[in-house]
Amino acid sequence: MSVELKSEKSTTGSFNVRVDGKEPIKQDYKSFDVEKGSVGVWVLEGVGGTMASRIQLSLVFQGDYPSGHHEATKLLKVEYKEWSDMHGFEYKAKSGWVEVSSTPSPRRITGKFEMVMGIHSSSPPGAPSEKRVSGDFDLTNE
Repeated sequence: MSVELKSEKSTTGSFNVRVDGKEPIKQDYKSFDVEKGSVGVWVLEGVGGTMASRIQLSLVFQGDYPSGHHEATKLLKVEYKEWSDMHGFEYKAKSGWVEVSSTPSPRRITGKFEMVMGIHSSSPPGAPSEKRVSGDFDLTNE
């Protein structure tokens, strides 16, 4: 599974993600991307290398300044992925919620979430069928 994420902005802040109650994933890369009609945030653990594992969570909200309490399954995109050179597993939201608020100046987005993610049908066998993903984010674009 090859995923290339790019951001044109310099994003600062924190994006804490806990999976099944374990320690938060490392925030090697994080981004807050604004496009006309949608806002996306993502975090990635893993800097690459042979056999190195990577973990990514992406959330995409509808609207230029999303706010409020949302059902996770109603967002434009909710993906949790784990992959390396040897495997790739993708999960989609089955249930849960995301609470978010954003401001235009400075461009900032904050939120918290609790979700149950179910394995996507295209993933190979061998991974748990569900994962509990929770956390919070506070991101600013500079």
